[in-house]
Amino acid sequence: MANSQINISINAQDNASAQVAAVSNNIANLNAKIINISQVLQGLNVTWDMLGEKVKNFATAGISANAVLESLQTKLTGLISANSANVTSTGEIINAQQKWQLSSEVASEALERLKSIATATGNQISSTTDAFTMFYATANDQGSATQAMDAFNAIALAAQVAGKDMASLVPMFDSLATGTVLAGSEMGSFMKIVGLTNEELKLANQNGTLFATLQERLAQFGSVASLSAGTYEMELNKLKSSISSLGSEASKPIFDSLKNSIAGLNKFIAENKEAILSLAKGLSELGEVLLVAGAGFLAMQSKILMATVSLSAFSASAVSATGALGVMTAGLTTAGAAFLRLLPVAVIAGLCLRATYKLELIGIENFAKLAEHCGGMSFYIPKMPSKKLSILRDIKLLKELEVSKDDIIKRLAKKYELSCRTLRRIYDRA
Repeated sequence: MANSQINISINAQDNASAQVAAVSNNIANLNAKIINISQVLQGLNVTWDMLGEKVKNFATAGISANAVLESLQTKLTGLISANSANVTSTGEIINAQQKWQLSSEVASEALERLKSIATATGNQISSTTDAFTMFYATANDQGSATQAMDAFNAIALAAQVAGKDMASLVPMFDSLATGTVLAGSEMGSFMKIVGLTNEELKLANQNGTLFATLQERLAQFGSVASLSAGTYEMELNKLKSSISSLGSEASKPIFDSLKNSIAGLNKFIAENKEAILSLAKGLSELGEVLLVAGAGFLAMQSKILMATVSLSAFSASAVSATGALGVMTAGLTTAGAAFLRLLPVAVIAGLCLRATYKLELIGIENFAKLAEHCGGMSFYIPKMPSKKLSILRDIKLLKELEVSKDDIIKRLAKKYELSCRTLRRIYDRA
């Protein structure tokens, strides 16, 4: 019987130990899972930050690229408009606004073609547009913008075959149109490679056939360019140009939205300038009110601090969580009540200070007369311009010195750069 009791006791102890061990293992496993979850969350947080940085960089690069494209189109529009007549092909006379609108449409088409030329030749759109602008600005009397673009395309393909990037040729494109290229320049080297001379370019310019001459002389390089287009360097340049163009087009909605927002903000500021300045002045006059109200906010912050301490107690002991939450709620309630009691008093005190200040400006008797005749009315008193105040002050001073009316008007008209008629009107109303 005794042995049975001993066995039962031992078995019970073993079972209890096994249960404790099992609970310990479960807790250990739970801790391990919590650690794994924390690591996963940290990884997700890092990934999110990296993604956010990539999106920000994409948007910034896109906005910059679209700003450049818009600037290039404006430049092309101005160039085409300056070199276009005020009469359409149908004989219709157009004004400056209509001319700019038509030039903008032509410039938009020209920019799209310049994008294609830049991509095909592996050049940047900015340097390609700058080169065309230099070329057409000097040779605009040789034909239309479309003809100039055809000639420029032939030049770009020939430059690709000659191994010349557009950026290095930009400074000398104006001299190419006039046949005055320096032999030691990059453009001189290009002309030597493709077989062009200054003499034939000058002759073509004089005859008005420059665009046709360039297309005819450089036509052979177009087919050669297509054969050499598959090199690693050329394909890499094309890829860079394509990615840049794709990025600017993908971010165009972001750019347009940002531009419209900026335009709206500028319009709002321009239309509400006086209201904004009046608001700023009102805020400065209500400084006393804000200072008193700030005391109320400080009182509320002290109560929130007390609640934060209670919240720390809650984190330390789960058992006292309910009590700590009660303390925090009571603290917030007390802070809210204190702020609600203090804020009306502060506002009223500030308004009284402001009213007292205005009363001192016009005097008690004048205020009583104003209240008697205008009590209960709502009206707006515009601010008198400082210049007019100065004029009225000078008129009063000169009158006291017994200066004649005509002399006063002449002196002040010269001083304030106003007509005698205007000064006489101000004098009569003074």
